[in-house]
Amino acid sequence: MSKRTLISELRKELQTVNDNIDRAILRGISYKKEARRHRELLTLLHRTQEEVALVRVSWKAFFGQRAYTSPARRALLGGASRRVLTV
Repeated sequence: MSKRTLISELRKELQTVNDNIDRAILRGISYKKEARRHRELLTLLHRTQEEVALVRVSWKAFFGQRAYTSPARRALLGGASRRVLTV
């Protein structure tokens, strides 16, 4: 399972647990078990998101080579340089 899939599944599960907690509050019953599950899921979600944020550095950028630029940015930069150089 990829990290993005895991994050989306965790968010769905958190929403389900939140709904269960809300129902328990409305009924006036204890929601201790759901609160513990919510805390565990939230911790796992934060850890996973931190891992994804750390991995987003490209290997080329990490090793000092030219970083990736999107085709849209290349088109904008290319167009701007052509306008400046064509005087």
